[in-house]
Amino acid sequence: MKTIIAFITSLTLLVATVATLHAVKEGNSPSEKESIILLSSPELFDMASSWVNEYTRAYPEAAITVTAVPDDGLKEQLFHAGTIGLVTKRGLSGISSEGPWKMVIGRDVAVPVMNLENPYREEILQSGISPEAFSMVYTASDKPTWGMLLGNSITAQVTPYSIGGKSTVSYLAAFLEVDQIQMKGNETTGIGEMLDQIRKDRLAIGFCTLTDICDEEGREIESGISLIPVDMDGNGRIDPFEDIYHNGADLERGIWLGKYPAALYSRLYMVAGERPTSNDELAFLEWMVTDGQQYLSANGFSGLNSSEKYSTIEHLKGSNLIVVDIPVRATTTKIFLLVFGVILAGVVILILVISVSGTRVEEAGTEGLRRSSVFGKNSATFPEGLFFDKSHTWIFMEKDGNVRIGIDDFLQHVTGPITRINMKKPGDSIKKGEPFLTLIQQGKRLEIQSPVTGIVREQNNGLVTDSGIINAAPFSDGWVYVVEPGNWLKEIQAYAMGDKYRNWLKTEFSRLKDFLSSGIRYQGAVEAVLQDGGEMKAGVLESFGPEVWEEFQTGFINSSR
Repeated sequence: MKTIIAFITSLTLLVATVATLHAVKEGNSPSEKESIILLSSPELFDMASSWVNEYTRAYPEAAITVTAVPDDGLKEQLFHAGTIGLVTKRGLSGISSEGPWKMVIGRDVAVPVMNLENPYREEILQSGISPEAFSMVYTASDKPTWGMLLGNSITAQVTPYSIGGKSTVSYLAAFLEVDQIQMKGNETTGIGEMLDQIRKDRLAIGFCTLTDICDEEGREIESGISLIPVDMDGNGRIDPFEDIYHNGADLERGIWLGKYPAALYSRLYMVAGERPTSNDELAFLEWMVTDGQQYLSANGFSGLNSSEKYSTIEHLKGSNLIVVDIPVRATTTKIFLLVFGVILAGVVILILVISVSGTRVEEAGTEGLRRSSVFGKNSATFPEGLFFDKSHTWIFMEKDGNVRIGIDDFLQHVTGPITRINMKKPGDSIKKGEPFLTLIQQGKRLEIQSPVTGIVREQNNGLVTDSGIINAAPFSDGWVYVVEPGNWLKEIQAYAMGDKYRNWLKTEFSRLKDFLSSGIRYQGAVEAVLQDGGEMKAGVLESFGPEVWEEFQTGFINSSR
């Protein structure tokens, strides 16, 4: 029966493919390169022009024009086909009522800085400075003091600086919750002058863009300058949640995770009236997220971190399935192919219904027996948007910067029902590549290696009372830990998502079959491999004893990295 169904299904697909190719050949001819119109907020025009110039230099065949449009004019023009826009948060607010498609492409970030040799620096790094304290200094009618910033009696005067004519000023005003005319800080003509003044004066502070003080890689801060931590909740200390001011990379990651005052930065968005679907638009957008990121810094903007790049590209590729409407003339050949395809589909459905009905009758007549489920290289499922490690674990970054971790569907398919789980406790340290979780089935156990380095903040107590959740819902209720990562930016580079993970699972399934074929004691598992599709029984390790689980631990789990 399986062979018949497979034959008819293959024949149906063949006919459908032939019909499609025939339609394409008759109804379509090569088209000219599509033109893209890039609209830009006036303050982002230089950035937009730079992107277009660099992209067309790399791809001369691309046809892109860039036009500066006031924020209030974007709404009317954005909903034309082939038109996309580059806007800030302010520009987005003028068109958000229409619900456009949007994608974050970078940031404009203002940061507070001080002299690296500030005599109060150690205290500032511990306590931070609250938005209210900054506001008092930048609006003081008399000479402000460091006591205003630190909430004590220090009378040493502080000299506040800002840069005229830049977006930094508007961000600072929003951060201080005052009008720009109320600000009393010393205005400088440019970033060079301001940084020189701060280097000369150990008691000076200022606000500039993050790219003004970072190296080309966006990590290290310029010599003689230090970031000032912002005490967002005003509790007089920099909590672990707020400790993001060591370098530019940590700060950018903190911004992404919501640990930085929203008033001090604006996201840069690519927007469109509808989700882009053309190859030309998608190629340009993907380039912006990859090669195009290097040009942000030269224009005063911060790029996306590695996590954002991965997720944005996955979103572009996974959610933008290109559908082409093919004009087709109703020829006799195509009508025949269409009718024949419909007939074949009906036959397949009929055979499947009969097959399923027969199976149900057979099951109903065999009390106490249940058909063994199978799995193969395409059976393991997973949701989009998760990172996966070669330890067969998944990782998801929460909004607070912690990561949620669990095991993947492949692993629970191999082990079968888990009867008990040994977990680390909150506060325990874990290290990537070292055991952090034990899966137990009737005394047989597997040690699973951690995908991250960090500190366990929460364990799933539900698994203590019902370990079966990890089999039933490995990606939701069956999560294992919430962990505060300690080396995320480096470790994330080894993870996989989407198609990359799917392809890796296929190699893992092949490796599993090779492992089971390597010894006489696995003969039962080898016999479970089916001829049709090469699938095997789910829970293949369930019937084996502890010695096989130990060999699986050393020969498969530990060697997967």
